[in-house]
Amino acid sequence: YQTKERDHIFSQAMPTKYWGNTFVLTASAGRHKDYVRILALNDGTEVRINGNLVHTFDFANTDKKQYWEFTIGDQGTYAQTGSCVVTTSCPCATHLFLASKKADNVANGDPAMLWVNPIEQQIDQVTFATYSSKNGTTAHYVNVVTDQPDLMTISGGTTTPTMTFNPVSGSSTYYYAQVSLGSQATSYTLKSNGSNFIAHVYGFTSNESYGYSAGGATVPLSQSIYINGEEFSPDKENNLCGKDTVKFECKPDFMPDSVIWHFGDGTPDVVLV
Repeated sequence: YQTKERDHIFSQAMPTKYWGNTFVLTASAGRHKDYVRILALNDGTEVRINGNLVHTFDFANTDKKQYWEFTIGDQGTYAQTGSCVVTTSCPCATHLFLASKKADNVANGDPAMLWVNPIEQQIDQVTFATYSSKNGTTAHYVNVVTDQPDLMTISGGTTTPTMTFNPVSGSSTYYYAQVSLGSQATSYTLKSNGSNFIAHVYGFTSNESYGYSAGGATVPLSQSIYINGEEFSPDKENNLCGKDTVKFECKPDFMPDSVIWHFGDGTPDVVLV
């Protein structure tokens, strides 16, 4: 971001069968903005933030690299409240980039990159570690997202961290916490006693940052649509006659919040909850 920090950041690519459609994004504690990249698998994928259409991928023109970028945080383009919900019409991969101290105009930190697990890949328990640095004291954090905050526990370290949850902006389902883990390098265990969560760990010190996803499921996700018993795909024709009854079926191998049939001709959408 034109501040010449000379960092090389990378993340191992997650296989596309594990990509998702719903992401709860949470900004980093003590920072003004984080950068988010949404990587699309399919041309024409629509991206919505808190239900509002904000981008449609066009691989031939505006999105030749197949990703779209925006910022979150109190000085970001979105999620000034610290959180937002991103939904995509087709499977996507999402990465969060921590900015350098120069780019973010703060005292500590350097670029870092981490994978954001989709909501479809939530887990119920994980043990993770924080790391020390030769550059000085590191401030460690973990961001946690869940639909049942009262079921969440954290253990480890010399003192039990405090988890204070707030509603995720744009959602009536999810809550998030930015949990301070102090400055020691140690291990912690996050657990949901009856629900699920996603989380990511990160830390800042002088001219250095780190961040990573604190575990996630790797369940192959697919969304199959059937028309009159025949699987639909954009590459094949489904032959129908004039006034035939058309029977739609949606068979995802994960639990969706809702299914919306959008016909594209002005006919009202059909919402199946």
